[in-house]
Amino acid sequence: MGLGALNQLAATYAHTPSAVRPFFLTFRGTTYVNPEEAGAGRTRLLDLVHLSTPAKRIVVAVQCHKIHGEHKLPAYSDRCSAYDEAMRLVPAYTTLLNTTFALVPGGRQPASFRLNEVMAVGAIPVFISGDKDTTSPYVLPFDGILDWGKFSFHFSWDTPAHEIVDALLHVDDKQLNIMQKHVRQAWNDHLRPTQSSKRFYDLLERRARHGARRQ
Repeated sequence: MGLGALNQLAATYAHTPSAVRPFFLTFRGTTYVNPEEAGAGRTRLLDLVHLSTPAKRIVVAVQCHKIHGEHKLPAYSDRCSAYDEAMRLVPAYTTLLNTTFALVPGGRQPASFRLNEVMAVGAIPVFISGDKDTTSPYVLPFDGILDWGKFSFHFSWDTPAHEIVDALLHVDDKQLNIMQKHVRQAWNDHLRPTQSSKRFYDLLERRARHGARRQ
């Protein structure tokens, strides 16, 4: 997503209270159907797809990753075709960003570009990370500087899908408003494209000074 589009989305959605957002929990993107190819957290999406329900304003839609042609293999072709059909029925990605919570699973690396987009619109990130081989945590930008526990949720890859949804449903409106405020502040101060590089180099400079004092 380009900088102009990101700023426009931020201006449109960022200050929308959770109570009037049309969606509660969303994700629209790709997944890996082959367990050997599945990235951190992506396999849990397949379970969350089945919990999608308009009544609870939950929309989780996936498409099979097509780079390696696995969607054409007999073991996966029917499933991938069903995912493609379901994807055509859900709103556009930018529309789904107007949500209270947004899933931010890791891909083949324990991070995701969509985090910046999610936070730009004031949605609360829901991280799903690790896998049965590595249990690698999600790599959070400015970790140790930002208190991510104040404005995000983090679930391991093996957390049952219904437990993820139940935990989010139990967050009351007061806490949601506080978390959204922290999301907006973190994005404006650290992750906004015009700020992130400055913050990054400030961090490097502080660490360099700290290292020099220890010598």
